[in-house]
Amino acid sequence: MDLVKSDIYKTKAQTIEAEKLECDVEITMKNKQKLYIQGGNYLIKGPDGCIYPADKRLFEFLFEKEE
Repeated sequence: MDLVKSDIYKTKAQTIEAEKLECDVEITMKNKQKLYIQGGNYLIKGPDGCIYPADKRLFEFLFEKEE
């Protein structure tokens, strides 16, 4: 699964919807390939409404957490 830069780019005023995974998950995609995502990583909602995995180190580096 390739992320395009526009999927995670945001303007200063824009917010990103994200959820931190509490446990490891394995997802079977439409093309029957399995995707394994480790707990602690994030799922972000792109501007197209699709959900994308994001590595926790990259996500925490790029975005501020909203408490």
